[in-house]
Amino acid sequence: MGYCRQQALNYGDKGNRLEAAQKVQTVLGRLMNEHGAQSLLGDFIGSIIDEVESPHVIEVDRLLTNGKTMAHLKISNKLAPVTITLKDAKAISDNVVKSYGKRARIAQEGKGNDWKALSYALRIGYEAVELFETGHITLPRPEAEHLVAVKSGLVDADRVGEEIEELLHLVEAAAENSSLPENSDTEYLNDVVMRVYGGAVFEHYASHKNDETAAPIAKI
Repeated sequence: MGYCRQQALNYGDKGNRLEAAQKVQTVLGRLMNEHGAQSLLGDFIGSIIDEVESPHVIEVDRLLTNGKTMAHLKISNKLAPVTITLKDAKAISDNVVKSYGKRARIAQEGKGNDWKALSYALRIGYEAVELFETGHITLPRPEAEHLVAVKSGLVDADRVGEEIEELLHLVEAAAENSSLPENSDTEYLNDVVMRVYGGAVFEHYASHKNDETAAPIAKI
């Protein structure tokens, strides 16, 4: 459930957040040229928000340690206090843009959605519901055709978002009623992995012990 929610939040709108941060970069760069790099961000926060016109660039208040609140400019996932200079705010926007990798840029070109990540979020959600309800996960997935369509960008993004939210509710309900233990037996699982992998390697090496290509596998 946590992975599904994280995928939807982190990747579903990643391209749009990258684009918003890039716009802030441009606006701050122009303001620095016009008013000086040492001008305060707070004097221009309203105009920046109006020009960028994005839900990912807004003014928010944050509680300080002294109990008072201070306005901040939220640039995608980072906050810039109004008391800093335009130069420092530009540095924050630069870091935001740099933090987004190849997948975000692909999402940006695809109208803001990372379809591969969204399809993963759906798959994990469906698997989680089945696991909580039955103790098993079916592979290949029964909804594989739908997942491929989402991955290919053939399903409306808003509909996918609604589907993920619906799945989250189903997962939460299934988790509450599940007979599965709260924690997994990691010692048992590690033992299973070691026995399966170890057995496979030994079997391969035993059947190819005179084959020179088997030596690297045996070492591994």
